[in-house]
Parts: sequence; structure tokens; C-alpha cells
Amino acid sequence: MKREIKFRAWIDNKMLEWENLLTNSLWIFNNASGMWIFMQFTGLLDKVGKEIYEGDIVLKHDGKTKAKVLYGTDRFYLEPVWYGEAEDGAFQAVKVIGNIYENPELLP
Repeated sequence: MKREIKFRAWIDNKMLEWENLLTNSLWIFNNASGMWIFMQFTGLLDKVGKEIYEGDIVLKHDGKTKAKVLYGTDRFYLEPVWYGEAEDGAFQAVKVIGNIYENPELLP
């Protein structure tokens, strides 16, 4: 699967989307005081069309099960792993409900 390569970044307690990183990168770099944490786009959309990024927290179609999106060894995966579902199928019918930086309280 060919996917668009783009990122977002967590810096100074703010999430900066790809477009902001591209258009304001020099200003952001010069004015940022903290560490940059980059999250890669998975190339996938959730069930309402929202882009899924590394670090997102997703809700399974059952409305109860949550997982965070991670990247490792050349693929994206969910933690905890949803056993019994196809690897790629785990991302179908999920909804992004937040991310690990802005909404850490969503995960136990």
C-alpha cells in the first residue's frame, strides 16, 4: 500500500498539524522551547474520515475497547493488540478519540 508520508508534532504542549509544520517551520523552530515529538501518519482514516496518526487513541467498534496506535518494525499496530482480528482489519471501523499527549486520561 502506497501512503502519503507526513507527520504532526507535539511541542510546548501543543499539537502542530502537518500544514502548520510546513508553513511555519522556521518560526516554530526558533520559538519552541521544548522537545519535539513527531508522530507519523498511518495512511489510514478512521470510520468518520479522520486521519490516524501514531500516538492516537482509538475506540473499537464495540464502543468500549481502546488502544493506542504505535509504529514499529516497518508497520503500525495497536496496543493492546486486538487478538482474533486481521492485522489490517483492526484499523477498520475504529474512531480516533484523542491522542496520548492531549488526552492521556483516556488510557488506563
